[in-house]
Amino acid sequence: MYSNEDILSVIIKHPFFRNPNNYYVRRITLIKYLKKKGFDVSGEKFSDELDKIILNIDGVNRAGIDGYSFKKD
Repeated sequence: MYSNEDILSVIIKHPFFRNPNNYYVRRITLIKYLKKKGFDVSGEKFSDELDKIILNIDGVNRAGIDGYSFKKD
């Protein structure tokens, strides 16, 4: 299993977090990004763990059911 720090370091490199805009990013988009980067995303509780990791990032807020908005400080 991957550590939260490994997942967080890859998520921060996603284009949405590098250049945030007025739109929000969906959780499924981030899961697909992690899968493309070589992570095993088939775990039963992976989506819930990913949700907790994303919400711990400074400036991230929930947007809708499975979306996240991000504002840089």
